Amino acid sequence: MRLIAPDLLEESLGLSLAIQVGVLLVGLMLWFGGYRWHRFWIVLGVTAFAGLLGLASGRAIGGQVLVFGMLLAVAGGMLAMELARLLAFTIGGFAAWVAVHSLLPHAQDLSVAFLIGGLMGIFLYPLWIMTITSFVGTLFTWYGGLGILVKFTKINAMTLANDRVAMLNAGIALATILGVILQGWLERRLRGKPHGSSHGTGHGKKADTADSDSASTGKESRVKWPGRPPRLVRNIRDLFSTRESR
Repeated sequence: MRLIAPDLLEESLGLSLAIQVGVLLVGLMLWFGGYRWHRFWIVLGVTAFAGLLGLASGRAIGGQVLVFGMLLAVAGGMLAMELARLLAFTIGGFAAWVAVHSLLPHAQDLSVAFLIGGLMGIFLYPLWIMTITSFVGTLFTWYGGLGILVKFTKINAMTLANDRVAMLNAGIALATILGVILQGWLERRLRGKPHGSSHGTGHGKKADTADSDSASTGKESRVKWPGRPPRLVRNIRDLFSTRESR
């Protein structure tokens, strides 16, 4: 199984340098922070896919191509997060089906593997999103990086993709695992403060709240006059407040 397809690599080598740099940057963002911004990536991916599908379907039915594509893209973007679990189930089942088929090529019924993979994709949703984004980001990084290397060096990317299939597959697998580890570390790091500091902060906030409540209660216990209180009342109030402070 080739993770770096020669035909796709040949197409990517013909792109301009700016597009290849953009593909490389998008791949690095997916690889390192895919789960952190997974809602953005899911909405963007579903919207783009729905828009392209709408344009292709509009040409086939002969209707308003641009309007149909835009409306389908908007509908896909609005339903993207609702479809995220379904996509996780589908991709997880397909990945399990491909894995079992590669290990057992003579197996007949792979529906059980598909269902198990889909259920694992739902139950392990955060880990599965990290794996998908890390894998896709790794592929983007390889395609963009190889295109940039070809422009500035004398490396033959097509020969590398045809002759070093096992090495490229192993490199992509290791990079995917490293991306999952880094995404998990980033998510844990950005979740908030450690448990001890947050616990102490909570006690401090409770104490401050209690002090402010007692102070406000003391202020509210005083007699409120509609205007400025008489001088005698003010003197008596100051006298009692002085005794209480002593």
